[in-house]
Amino acid sequence: MLLFESMSSGRQLSLSSVLCTLLTNIWLMTSAFSISWATDPPRPYMIVQGDEANLSARIAAVKDLGNDQLITARRGSSREKHNLQEFLFQSAGSGSFDLSDKSPFDIGRMTPDELAPLKFDYNHDLVVDEKDLAVAPVKPAREAALGSLGVQHILCLCIGFSDYKLDAATVQPVMQKSLFEPNDKPGPYPGLSEFYRRSSFGQLTLSGNVFVYNSPKKRSEVKDLSKDALQTSDYNIMNRLVTDALSVYTKDGAHTLETFDNQVDGQKNVDYLVVFWAGPSGNWGTFWWGYNFNPTKLTYGAYTFSDYSWQPLGGSDFDPSTIIHETGHALGLPDYYDYDDCSDATPDKGPEGGVGGLDIMGGWSGEHCCFSKYWLGWLDSKKLKAEPTVLTIDGSTTTLASSSTLPGSIAAGTSIIFMPGFKTWDFQSKTEFFMAEYRKKDGLDFSLPGSGILVWHIDLYGDANNQDRLHLLLQLCEPNGTNNFPSCQYGTATDFFRKDQYIGPSTNPSTDSLHLDPAATGITLTVGNLTSSGYQVKLNTKPQ
Repeated sequence: MLLFESMSSGRQLSLSSVLCTLLTNIWLMTSAFSISWATDPPRPYMIVQGDEANLSARIAAVKDLGNDQLITARRGSSREKHNLQEFLFQSAGSGSFDLSDKSPFDIGRMTPDELAPLKFDYNHDLVVDEKDLAVAPVKPAREAALGSLGVQHILCLCIGFSDYKLDAATVQPVMQKSLFEPNDKPGPYPGLSEFYRRSSFGQLTLSGNVFVYNSPKKRSEVKDLSKDALQTSDYNIMNRLVTDALSVYTKDGAHTLETFDNQVDGQKNVDYLVVFWAGPSGNWGTFWWGYNFNPTKLTYGAYTFSDYSWQPLGGSDFDPSTIIHETGHALGLPDYYDYDDCSDATPDKGPEGGVGGLDIMGGWSGEHCCFSKYWLGWLDSKKLKAEPTVLTIDGSTTTLASSSTLPGSIAAGTSIIFMPGFKTWDFQSKTEFFMAEYRKKDGLDFSLPGSGILVWHIDLYGDANNQDRLHLLLQLCEPNGTNNFPSCQYGTATDFFRKDQYIGPSTNPSTDSLHLDPAATGITLTVGNLTSSGYQVKLNTKPQ
């Protein structure tokens, strides 16, 4: 997906020619591990920065990568070739496939092969049985490259150049530790694997190897720091650089790619490759920027690569926020920020055009929201007591607890879904619904601007993305009635619902402002007291 990485959030920063020159000089004066700036999802000025004449071409190039599309999460493995009916028939004698008694950490230690039948768990109760026959599977355009549960292995290549050389003895252990080793950093970005371990409540374990390769070419000989939009021909340049690194990695059988074929289905497919490169970043939407993609299938030997992320290395104090964001794409999540103009009246573009920057997939504040965790299957475990509760009874009240993502105390919070007629995971009945969760400024959410209840409107209709401001996949509803986010505003502490605030038919946005079913719902969700257990919320269908 695309975003840059920045020193503060790990995504790529678009730099002017003056800053690029300054950064290059700093790089050359510092140690071999001074690897370029990591960058954020672009701030508004970063997208427009550079040659304004090619702005539309850069936006089009970014959209072609497909990072704005929601993709079906892969919870099982394609090793399971049967359909659901065949699987149930063959397993009739041995009983249904049942993981409902497993703890989240048990699931996080399972292999993709052991999790394979979960591809048929259409109702997300961690049991494959006849109940799944009643739920039509969700099938967006394609399935995610990387599985969202169990142990997933990743290969990471760090690529230097003759003029931006990397010291393997320094870079390899630093990156190995930053990406894949557990740690007790409080947050918000403790490391790639550690972030996803906490965000998934222990259900996803990312393991991997880091390999450092120095190209004999100068970086400008591979591609100069051009302001031109990313071109189809650029993918071949990227692929050639990657295959050069792979030829050294696998030379004389020193390493194999078999470990990174997580689906174990005999297809010889590397699910996800991470590529970091040395040197300064370019403008948003150009070659030297951060992306997750595979528009032209990369092959090496007998292996095909599903996805790979392409991003700059950070400084000596590596910031993993960019690769955390890019890995969200490999798991099936889209960019939640807007690539285009936020409004006809302003030239601003970027994170504030989507969800106000209040999500790792849409900006630089907070971790994955409850919808993302729902989509990836992280809210299914009964042991977590975190399944989104579908509130349908008039006057029903519940308490929303916040998640704990601090080291040593990982626990899921509670979230709710509210929409008349909605059945969990049965998107044949409803593709539009609301979710609410309690988010606390702590742990992975330490960078949030405040704490309180966040209310999300989800619309899965059609090509789900956050580029159409009149028909957003994911909209963060505001309690102050301003509905600012589609008009280029950043999220603030006032965007969290607190005691006595509510969303209903008379608010803006309204619970009756539904794209697919314009009929009034009458739903009102009111926030009550903050207790030691969390925020109380009440749902009713009576006028407020």
